Amino acid sequence: MMNDPSKHPVTATDVDIQTEIERLHAQCISAILATTDANGDVQASYAPYAFLDGCYYVFVSGLAAHTSHMQHKPNVGMLIIEDESSARNVYARARLSYQTHATVIERDSAECQNALSALRQRAGNTLDVLSQLGDFVMVRLTPHK
Repeated sequence: MMNDPSKHPVTATDVDIQTEIERLHAQCISAILATTDANGDVQASYAPYAFLDGCYYVFVSGLAAHTSHMQHKPNVGMLIIEDESSARNVYARARLSYQTHATVIERDSAECQNALSALRQRAGNTLDVLSQLGDFVMVRLTPHK
Protein backbone atom coordinates (compact mmCIF):
# COMPACT_ATOMS: atom_id res chain seq x y z
CA MET A 1 0.00 0.00 0.00
CA MET A 2 1.51 3.28 -1.16
CA ASN A 3 0.24 5.54 1.65
CA ASP A 4 0.88 3.15 4.53
CA PRO A 5 2.58 5.33 7.21
CA SER A 6 4.51 2.32 8.52
CA LYS A 7 6.41 2.23 5.19
CA HIS A 8 7.77 5.73 5.74
CA PRO A 9 10.84 5.75 8.02
CA VAL A 10 10.45 9.40 9.05
CA THR A 11 7.17 10.74 10.37
CA ALA A 12 6.67 13.98 12.25
CA THR A 13 4.88 13.82 15.56
CA ASP A 14 2.83 16.62 17.07
CA VAL A 15 5.71 17.18 19.51
CA ASP A 16 8.21 17.51 16.63
CA ILE A 17 5.95 19.98 14.84
CA GLN A 18 5.37 22.04 17.98
CA THR A 19 9.12 22.10 18.67
CA GLU A 20 9.79 23.37 15.14
CA ILE A 21 7.08 26.05 15.46
CA GLU A 22 8.62 27.24 18.73
CA ARG A 23 12.09 27.29 17.10
CA LEU A 24 10.81 29.44 14.23
CA HIS A 25 9.02 31.78 16.63
CA ALA A 26 12.28 32.22 18.56
CA GLN A 27 14.39 32.70 15.41
CA CYS A 28 12.07 34.89 13.32
CA ILE A 29 11.03 38.21 14.81
CA SER A 30 9.05 39.34 11.78
CA ALA A 31 6.51 37.77 9.44
CA ILE A 32 5.80 38.34 5.78
CA LEU A 33 2.22 39.48 5.21
CA ALA A 34 0.12 39.21 2.06
CA THR A 35 -2.74 41.70 2.02
CA THR A 36 -5.25 42.63 -0.66
CA ASP A 37 -6.23 46.13 -1.78
CA ALA A 38 -9.66 47.30 -2.96
CA ASN A 39 -8.85 46.27 -6.55
CA GLY A 40 -7.93 42.74 -5.50
CA ASP A 41 -4.20 43.30 -6.01
CA VAL A 42 -1.97 41.51 -3.51
CA GLN A 43 0.81 43.34 -1.69
CA ALA A 44 3.64 41.66 0.20
CA SER A 45 5.00 43.41 3.28
CA TYR A 46 6.37 42.46 6.67
CA ALA A 47 5.97 43.33 10.31
CA PRO A 48 7.49 42.21 13.61
CA TYR A 49 5.04 40.03 15.51
CA ALA A 50 4.27 38.63 18.94
CA PHE A 51 2.53 35.28 19.46
CA LEU A 52 0.05 35.16 22.35
CA ASP A 53 -2.74 32.69 23.09
CA GLY A 54 -2.67 31.17 19.60
CA CYS A 55 -2.81 34.51 17.75
CA TYR A 56 -0.23 36.76 16.13
CA TYR A 57 -0.10 40.49 16.89
CA VAL A 58 1.43 43.19 14.69
CA PHE A 59 1.71 46.90 15.50
CA VAL A 60 1.47 48.73 12.19
CA SER A 61 1.29 52.29 10.92
CA GLY A 62 -1.98 53.61 9.56
CA LEU A 63 0.13 55.27 6.87
CA ALA A 64 1.19 51.85 5.51
CA ALA A 65 -0.90 50.32 2.72
CA HIS A 66 -1.03 46.93 4.46
CA THR A 67 -2.82 48.47 7.44
CA SER A 68 -5.63 49.85 5.30
CA HIS A 69 -5.82 46.54 3.46
CA MET A 70 -6.20 44.60 6.73
CA GLN A 71 -8.90 46.97 7.95
CA HIS A 72 -10.98 46.65 4.76
CA LYS A 73 -10.17 43.09 3.66
CA PRO A 74 -9.29 41.15 6.81
CA ASN A 75 -8.13 37.93 5.10
CA VAL A 76 -4.36 38.05 5.43
CA GLY A 77 -1.75 35.52 4.36
CA MET A 78 1.15 35.17 6.77
CA LEU A 79 4.56 33.52 6.32
CA ILE A 80 7.22 32.97 8.95
CA ILE A 81 10.31 31.56 7.25
CA GLU A 82 13.77 30.47 8.33
CA ASP A 83 16.56 32.90 7.46
CA GLU A 84 18.45 31.95 4.29
CA SER A 85 21.82 32.31 6.01
CA SER A 86 20.98 29.64 8.59
CA ALA A 87 19.17 27.20 6.30
CA ARG A 88 20.97 24.03 5.21
CA ASN A 89 19.22 24.26 1.84
CA VAL A 90 17.66 27.46 0.47
CA TYR A 91 15.02 25.36 -1.33
CA ALA A 92 13.96 23.62 1.87
CA ARG A 93 13.73 26.41 4.44
CA ALA A 94 11.58 25.72 7.48
CA ARG A 95 8.42 27.81 7.35
CA LEU A 96 4.95 28.38 8.74
CA SER A 97 2.23 29.57 6.42
CA TYR A 98 -1.20 30.63 7.62
CA GLN A 99 -4.38 32.20 6.37
CA THR A 100 -5.46 34.60 9.09
CA HIS A 101 -8.30 36.94 9.95
CA ALA A 102 -7.23 40.48 10.95
CA THR A 103 -8.94 42.36 13.77
CA VAL A 104 -7.93 45.83 14.98
CA ILE A 105 -7.55 45.87 18.78
CA GLU A 106 -8.49 48.90 20.87
CA ARG A 107 -5.37 50.69 22.09
CA ASP A 108 -6.54 51.09 25.66
CA SER A 109 -7.49 47.41 26.05
CA ALA A 110 -5.58 44.92 28.19
CA GLU A 111 -5.16 42.76 25.09
CA CYS A 112 -3.35 45.58 23.28
CA GLN A 113 -1.14 46.35 26.29
CA ASN A 114 -0.19 42.66 26.62
CA ALA A 115 0.66 42.50 22.92
CA LEU A 116 2.74 45.71 23.13
CA SER A 117 4.67 44.27 26.06
CA ALA A 118 5.32 41.01 24.20
CA LEU A 119 6.41 42.91 21.06
CA ARG A 120 8.73 45.10 23.12
CA GLN A 121 10.41 41.99 24.52
CA ARG A 122 10.88 40.56 21.00
CA ALA A 123 11.64 43.63 18.91
CA GLY A 124 13.15 46.11 21.36
CA ASN A 125 12.53 49.56 22.69
CA THR A 126 11.67 51.14 19.31
CA LEU A 127 8.16 50.13 20.26
CA ASP A 128 8.19 52.77 22.99
CA VAL A 129 8.56 55.46 20.31
CA LEU A 130 6.06 53.86 17.91
CA SER A 131 3.44 53.49 20.62
CA GLN A 132 3.48 57.28 21.06
CA LEU A 133 2.51 57.80 17.40
CA GLY A 134 -1.23 58.12 16.93
CA ASP A 135 -1.39 56.40 13.56
CA PHE A 136 -0.15 53.01 14.79
CA VAL A 137 -2.70 50.28 15.46
CA MET A 138 -2.50 46.82 16.98
CA VAL A 139 -3.85 44.08 14.75
CA ARG A 140 -4.62 40.54 15.90
CA LEU A 141 -4.07 37.91 13.19
CA THR A 142 -6.06 34.80 14.04
CA PRO A 143 -4.95 31.73 12.05
CA HIS A 144 -7.75 29.68 10.51
CA LYS A 145 -5.85 27.60 7.94
